[in-house]
Amino acid sequence: MITIYHPSFSMPLHIDGFAALHRLTASEASIVRLILDNCDTLRIADLRGTTSGTVRAQIKSILAKTNCRSRAELVRKAAAADLPPLSDSLESLATPVK
Repeated sequence: MITIYHPSFSMPLHIDGFAALHRLTASEASIVRLILDNCDTLRIADLRGTTSGTVRAQIKSILAKTNCRSRAELVRKAAAADLPPLSDSLESLATPVK
């Protein structure tokens, strides 16, 4: 199977339903969104104002909670579960950790 991606034709995925389904924290949900946006660990850490070690630990927790073995599997699972949004109350995805 070949998937072609073009940014101008993409639809945003609603991850808050996915996050709620898997009991992800707001911070973990924001990391999932950044992973879906093709950010690597260093970029996520930079955007969130934290270390790459912290991001790796959070990704490990996300993979465990979602029963995924890799980021690729997480992306497939999140995309397949494109659930409708629960609310608009999730904090900004790139909000630095305080």
